[in-house]
Amino acid sequence: MLLKKRGNVYRQLAMCLVKEHTSLSLREIGDLFDMDYAAVSQACKRFEEKTQVDKTVLSLKEGVEADLRMKREMSNVVET
Repeated sequence: MLLKKRGNVYRQLAMCLVKEHTSLSLREIGDLFDMDYAAVSQACKRFEEKTQVDKTVLSLKEGVEADLRMKREMSNVVET
């Protein structure tokens, strides 16, 4: 899933989710993915552009985000 291969949609999705849902800097995200911070920014930008054109990619992103929201909500219920 996270193979460093050109056009790896899953890797780009993971980077974008980390960027959107954490307080990590681009440099820290780059360290996680073994990339330069500018490459992280560019990959996220390209991924977002791809979601505008390819509805399959948009659906993938929305599905993963929905799963994350559900798991977050479930963990909040368990804690109370």
